[in-house]
Amino acid sequence: MEKSILEKRITEKAEKRFRNDYLEAWNFINRNPILKNLTFKIRGITEPMQMIDECMTDSIFQNYQNFAGNENLIKASNILEVKKQLIGKYEIAETDELLNKIQSIDYLFDKIK
Repeated sequence: MEKSILEKRITEKAEKRFRNDYLEAWNFINRNPILKNLTFKIRGITEPMQMIDECMTDSIFQNYQNFAGNENLIKASNILEVKKQLIGKYEIAETDELLNKIQSIDYLFDKIK
């Protein structure tokens, strides 16, 4: 079944919230000297990996532009599950916010009558 324009817009807003949360986490790690310099040993990868590196290609946590192809983060974590859960949560929140706005408008029209 194809999504309506409204459903697509709600999903876009939820995905944007996830992207903003991801970038906020990335910026936090990048500014924190401990997290920025930690290295991790990941099964299947011979060299320890940093959380973030200057190139943003050989690290676990890459900038969002590289998110879809970030095999290191996908291998080392449950990021795809987290993304799915948060986007679902954000879709509900966006829908609730929209419904509240509609109810407010409806309330105003009832008062005018």
